[in-house]
Order: sequence, then structure tokens, then C-alpha cells
Amino acid sequence: MRKILSLDQRILRYDIKNIYNAVVDFNTYPAWWDKSIKINILRRTQNLINSKLEITAYKKRFFCEIVKVKPHQEIVINYSGIYSGTGTWFFVEGANGIKVMYEVDLEVKDFFVSLFSFIINLNAIHSKQMAKLFNGLENYLNDNSNGDSLDSARNVQPPTFTLTGN
Repeated sequence: MRKILSLDQRILRYDIKNIYNAVVDFNTYPAWWDKSIKINILRRTQNLINSKLEITAYKKRFFCEIVKVKPHQEIVINYSGIYSGTGTWFFVEGANGIKVMYEVDLEVKDFFVSLFSFIINLNAIHSKQMAKLFNGLENYLNDNSNGDSLDSARNVQPPTFTLTGN
């Protein structure tokens, strides 16, 4: 089976609570996710465990269900549908801001997507989509954090980092 292995991150200069709250508030996703991706909230629970989204991207549908939450630290998601595996959000406080990371380890279950992966690097496509998502999240925070950004003059690290596997 073909896989998508990727770790993408962005250092954001906002309070960790604002970043985390944007990630767990599914209703805000249309404001900061790529407009080509359709999100349908199937189930939302108070503690987020078992909350489930239906995602449609590139005319292919898959599901994401939250299985573990450590508030302001980690969110683990199980994928099903055209992909099987896990995705994990990490939130790490550092001297230069909050390092927000998303790591996926997915097996491609769809025949056509698997076939497509022999021609196109799915890891690179995923990372490109995550870069757009991080840009959208940062713009959303700029517009909705009431001036709660941290002093950007201290940020000496590169803001974007991506690791992809074969």
C-alpha cells in the first residue's frame, strides 16, 4: 500500500489558547481552510473525543475522528475512507512562539489515489496543502485574536518546516 508520511509545522506568534481554540472549533474551519476543501461536521462532542468530520478534497472523501486530546498540547485523529491511519496536532510553547505541528502517517486505500501516487508525490501535495492551511490559520488569528500576537521581533526561527517521507 502507498503511504503519506509528513510532518509540517509553523511557528505562530499567538497565545497557545487562541491557536488551540481555532483548531478545535470546527465552525471556524471555512474561515481558514482552503476553499477547495469541503468540511461536514458529522458529530461534535463536548470533550472532542469521538468528534467526527467528513472531508472532501479533490473530489475524494475521507473521515477524521478525534481519539485523544491533551488540551493545548496534542490532538490525535484517526482517518478512514480513502485513507487509513493517524494525524496528530502538536502545540509546543517555545521562546519564539508556539510551534504548531501536524503529522500524518496514512495508508492510501483508494485504488485511483494509490495509482496517482506513482506519478505525483502525495507527501508533497499534503505538505503544500498544510502550508496553505497554516497560512489560513495565521490570517484567521490575525483577524480574530484582538491584538494578542506576541512580539514578532523576537522570532529568529524560520516560520515553516516540512518533513515528508516516501
